[in-house]
Amino acid sequence: GGAPTRAGAAFGSRATGVQLAFGIESGVFEMGEQAFDVCACVAFDGTIEAVGWSSAFQIPPSVAGFVREGMDLSQASSAAGISADPKLGSGQGLIGLLSDGRIDRLEYTKQAVTVCMIGIDRKALYSTSSELAS
Repeated sequence: GGAPTRAGAAFGSRATGVQLAFGIESGVFEMGEQAFDVCACVAFDGTIEAVGWSSAFQIPPSVAGFVREGMDLSQASSAAGISADPKLGSGQGLIGLLSDGRIDRLEYTKQAVTVCMIGIDRKALYSTSSELAS
């Protein structure tokens, strides 16, 4: 997926002294007829890949229909008449719009990063014996 690939590429092209790389990717998944958006974060230290997820939120059905046709959430929100902001995804995000600012895209991304760091901070609990031997 996107986040592991981004973390690996970031680690591989790292500057001197960098010991941890991150990959962050938001994506849509479906459960039955409902579509949800979630943010994934992968941290990679050269040996261990730790994963964290944000809370997921339901995408309105009118928006989800356009997402299924290949639009991103900003485009789909515009097409559904929910937002005319072409930069919605780089600002508060659809989650910020739907929650009236109670949680925005930055906070939702921070959730994924914070949860991801559990696997790095508690490496011994999440590593396989072969990873620790490397």
